[in-house]
Amino acid sequence: MARGLTGMLVVEDDEDAGFDQDLPLNIRDFRLGEDGQFIELVKARNAARGGTLGTVSTVNWEVTPIYDLPAGSLVRLRLAVTDVTRIGTYDLDGGTAKVIALDANPLPQPVAPRGIVIAPGQRADVALRVPDGEDEIVSLNLRTAKGPRVLVRFRPIGASAGRTLGELKPLRPNRVPEPDLADPETMDFVFGWSPNGDAPAPGVCGTLGYTFWSINRPPLVRRELGRSASPNFDPLTPLRQAQNCVACNRYGPS
Repeated sequence: MARGLTGMLVVEDDEDAGFDQDLPLNIRDFRLGEDGQFIELVKARNAARGGTLGTVSTVNWEVTPIYDLPAGSLVRLRLAVTDVTRIGTYDLDGGTAKVIALDANPLPQPVAPRGIVIAPGQRADVALRVPDGEDEIVSLNLRTAKGPRVLVRFRPIGASAGRTLGELKPLRPNRVPEPDLADPETMDFVFGWSPNGDAPAPGVCGTLGYTFWSINRPPLVRRELGRSASPNFDPLTPLRQAQNCVACNRYGPS
């Protein structure tokens, strides 16, 4: 996956919402050097904190692609973050748009496409009314410490279709069974910075070493391989079909 073997499986709605076009956007980083070759995929020190981020941001495996869309049309942008590390905050600038679904679940009330937080494996569906003028470029941006980073641009072309977002039909809620919370099973998850939960808090200047974080004491990285690390992919807990459970998450020693 770190080398790009990721994609999207689009499941169509039972009822057509009225979009003119459906555009999947596979958002991910790659760790590439200046020569375009893969560099070290995981660094131990980074794995002990927020993860090893990529060096090149892409959408559908391209750097800052431009998509031509019919002016005045209604387009469903399916955002999927298939990166293995980055938790990003995204903004759609330009045009008229609204977020209509998160993680394939329709929202009761659409929200503005600003400050959309999407983590690895998560999705967001945005309804975009493409502007009428060819010079009115729409962009999807990632917020960074150095300012917005443009990931993809959308360019209106041709005569305006003259459509409005009000023409779209609301997405129907998914047919998902409701959990029975009368007597659920409780699962406890303890997040910490060390398997024993006793690592000292670093000072304002930080520490020279690093400690891998853990869930329920097993470290998320088993061992170091030079400067690299070997992730621990063991399941946190088994789950049964039709099981009713509540996950209790907390931080610190047990």
